Amino acid sequence: MGGNDWNWDDNFPDGVFAVPPNPNDPKVKVRKLVDWCKANGVSLSEAHRLPPEIMEQFLEYPNKDGTQGEREQK
Repeated sequence: MGGNDWNWDDNFPDGVFAVPPNPNDPKVKVRKLVDWCKANGVSLSEAHRLPPEIMEQFLEYPNKDGTQGEREQK
């Protein structure tokens, strides 16, 4: 795959090339984070500055067996 002989357009016809996430990393509950920011007057561009103790409520960690925890019931 090195060099200039690799034609990216022919190998990815839909234009999408993605690297899968690490299954051991936590996932961010984005919708919950956005709702919290709106309710608390925090600009979404500043969400990355939230302290860890607030950010923790938006993270979902994988279980020991590598599967994701159950989704919250509404």
